Amino acid sequence: MSAIERGLYVAVGAADLAAEKVRELPAVKIVVERTNKLRNTSIIDQAREIEPKVREQVKELQTRGEKVAKRVRSDAKKFGEQVREFPTEARKQIEQFPENARKQAETFRDDARKQFSDIRGRIEKAVGRENGTPASKTSAKAPKTSTTAKVS
Repeated sequence: MSAIERGLYVAVGAADLAAEKVRELPAVKIVVERTNKLRNTSIIDQAREIEPKVREQVKELQTRGEKVAKRVRSDAKKFGEQVREFPTEARKQIEQFPENARKQAETFRDDARKQFSDIRGRIEKAVGRENGTPASKTSAKAPKTSTTAKVS
């Protein structure tokens, strides 16, 4: 036997061993078993096995489709009602706009007044003035003596 023949036999033996080991893998084993099962059964038997599963899936899809169609009809109906009510609602909002704007302006004015008073109080507290009394014009304090002289 020549070295070339020996190498060829080694390669064929390695491939055969690899194929045998691959067949022992769990996933490959399952595929091989299913393939053998399919080979042993006729196409008519395979169709009979698949038919109940397909019918069940068809029923589920039909039910799902009916639900979607019902939801679409309901949404379309609601949308149609909104479109019909739109002019009425728009008219109401336009009529209420001046009153709503007035209320918002009053609220804004009241909030601004409260915030201004709060800020004024904080500033007066920080400067040391109480009750909003104005500061003296000079920072020097005058001695506290009576301006009238006592005559005895």
